[in-house]
Amino acid sequence: MPSGSSEAGQSRPLGFQLRMQSLVTWVFGRPNLFGRNLSVQLQHVEGSEVWLIHTPTLPEPTYAKVSKGDRVFFVRVNNSTRALDGHDLISYVKQRWG
Repeated sequence: MPSGSSEAGQSRPLGFQLRMQSLVTWVFGRPNLFGRNLSVQLQHVEGSEVWLIHTPTLPEPTYAKVSKGDRVFFVRVNNSTRALDGHDLISYVKQRWG
């Protein structure tokens, strides 16, 4: 198989981009907000492939599907991702979206 090709004949970058867009749409269930605004770019850094994935800031809270239909609200805090619920979730949503 030639370098940069997948078994289905797609280039690795295109196949990865499509897979990421499908995954984000499945997890967040927001194809109209994420699908067309999701940016997936292949970068070469010091001889390695690095994928840069950028998602847009959304105008409202969005919950992630984590398992068996459960939806969880996550926030990015410095270098970590944390789930919020209860009072912390309500306070964050009020502060972030008014």
